[in-house]
Amino acid sequence: MRPGVDTALFLSELSRARIDLINARKNLQVLKIKLSALMVTDSSFVITDTTKFNRSPDGEKSNKDTSLSEHPLIRLAQSRVDWSKAKESLIKKNLLPKLNIWATTFARGSGIYPDGTIKSSDGWGFSKYNYGVGFQVAFPILKFSDEKFQKAEQNFISKSNEAMLNQTSLELSKQQDISNVTLQNALEVAKETPVQLQSADYAYKAILIRYNTGLVNFSDLIQAQFNLVKAETDLKKSYWEAWKALLFKTAVTGDLNIFLNEVK
Repeated sequence: MRPGVDTALFLSELSRARIDLINARKNLQVLKIKLSALMVTDSSFVITDTTKFNRSPDGEKSNKDTSLSEHPLIRLAQSRVDWSKAKESLIKKNLLPKLNIWATTFARGSGIYPDGTIKSSDGWGFSKYNYGVGFQVAFPILKFSDEKFQKAEQNFISKSNEAMLNQTSLELSKQQDISNVTLQNALEVAKETPVQLQSADYAYKAILIRYNTGLVNFSDLIQAQFNLVKAETDLKKSYWEAWKALLFKTAVTGDLNIFLNEVK
């Protein structure tokens, strides 16, 4: 290394690397705080699972279209449609005649007998009974006009819920297409990055030999080492992006098993 320019360049790159490290640690702490807020806990999190940085998901079974009928958003929209249809049917039944059945009974005690005899103590017990049974049919004649407006209103609500169901299905279908493309692209990048790492490692070893023999300067060696570190970082990042794309597909389809089956 020649003193002067090379030393300044080296110190500049070293300072920038330290700044990037500080910012990365800051981002990690912020994400941990946000995660604790989402989980409503004050516990600190320690990341111990390094699987996501050591390999990429297989993706052969995951990168396929799956049925969205059991997606929570679809089921919620469908339940609203069913509820509005049921309420619409109930409104129509309000105009049906109603049959009311009633029954009554009455009992009393009396201490006076038909022959004029009076026994006051007998009045404490029941001695006279009356019964009644009947039914009536009621027609809600005055509700015809109200029922017409209620039925029309509920019909609009049903159509609105059906439109919302169709919109939700369309949005999830498009998101599924995007997730498939994203996952496929991430898997292809993850397969290509090992080649980049292998080439960078070969180049670094070759330049290291040339540096030891005095054929290249220290700046070339540092640049080769930087390319090697960057290739290693790109490889880990490609694995991470592939797992993130798989998690995105899991969220779109609403099936957590898609992600869990790859973790096993």
